[in-house]
Amino acid sequence: MKLNLGIAPFDYELDFTIPDVDNIGLFVAGGLDSTILLCMIIEELNNTNRTIPIHIWTCDKPPDPKNAARIVDVIGKEYNQGFVCYDNYSVSDEAKANGVFDFEITRKVSRQFDSIALYMGANNSWEKTQWASQTSSDKPTLSWAYPEEPHMIYPFLWMLKSQMIDIYYKLNKEHLIKYTYSCSKKEHPRCNKCYSCIEAETGFDMLGKTRPEFLEHLVIDT
Repeated sequence: MKLNLGIAPFDYELDFTIPDVDNIGLFVAGGLDSTILLCMIIEELNNTNRTIPIHIWTCDKPPDPKNAARIVDVIGKEYNQGFVCYDNYSVSDEAKANGVFDFEITRKVSRQFDSIALYMGANNSWEKTQWASQTSSDKPTLSWAYPEEPHMIYPFLWMLKSQMIDIYYKLNKEHLIKYTYSCSKKEHPRCNKCYSCIEAETGFDMLGKTRPEFLEHLVIDT
């Protein structure tokens, strides 16, 4: 699928395809990024008339497991889609202390499959993108970058949060935003101070959108 995302001068064309594999894997945290990436995976498989098992992992660190489980349930009902879900992976104390992702987890997962496309809905911070010179320098940044892991696919790695959020609107899935939770520091309510909170707020502002209030439980329209 090809999607034209964002508002000029922060616009971007995303060309998303899924390689010829026997399995698809995704690490889900329950935030904006992994949620819409899961939607994209399902829609691309449907668009190309393919049926491939989708494997879901999350990491055992707060607040991820609970939010990931909620999103997997919401997306499963949205698309009438089943997933192969796994127990949460433990995260090393070093990774927790440094606030980074533990890629030994993804390497371990990758070694379990002969044929898998393993995805993560991660993006580097704005100053590492092509729009760095056009973005306000007073925004917080990440102190580290996602490594070029050969077994991982990052469709959003060099995108801005506004572009990623716009995928919800382009796929007509904006009603799912209210179930996502992006704060990396604490359970609901969001701290509105951490990098994840500020990045999400900035993304909605750049699109001229208002982020919906968070809903912890699925509401089914009747």
